[in-house]
Amino acid sequence: MALLCATCRSTDLDQRTTGPPVFWGIGPPCQWFKHPGSAICALAICKIFFPRYIGPMAKPSQKDWHGCPTRYAAGIIGDKWCFLLMRDILLHGKRSYGEFQSSDEKISTNILADRLVRLEEAGLLDRQIDPRKGSRVCYFPTRKLRDLLPALLSLMVWSTKYDEKTEAPDSFASSYLDDPLGII
Repeated sequence: MALLCATCRSTDLDQRTTGPPVFWGIGPPCQWFKHPGSAICALAICKIFFPRYIGPMAKPSQKDWHGCPTRYAAGIIGDKWCFLLMRDILLHGKRSYGEFQSSDEKISTNILADRLVRLEEAGLLDRQIDPRKGSRVCYFPTRKLRDLLPALLSLMVWSTKYDEKTEAPDSFASSYLDDPLGII
């Protein structure tokens, strides 16, 4: 009779029934342990003791975020920094790395670089070298990002309703609700 891992339901278990897991120390962490009698597989042990090694595998890949409209949108724009970059590009006309860094939220350079790459890979930004200054890169909204403007404005209107410390003028929400296409 094969042993069954209580965590991942794998039947690929070492048949020993006593003793602690054996540490091999060679290869990926999943291979460092053999199944003891506790019937927890190597991958389960690896997830417990070495989450840093398993981290990327635990996240769904980008292709797994397709299908459900909410999941797809959240996978692209669900990050607060992506959302703020979209605001800066669409509403404030910012285009360069330095302009993005000058925002009040003070995004760190490593996060900014990562989010610009994400938005570009998602087809929301078009990265171009500035013809006036070859060392400068500019980011322009694509049609895909411009199509998000009504959703972005709707979320901003929602925020003005529930954020007690909103900095938006009182007229913003009412103007948008009266004539959404006029604001855009």
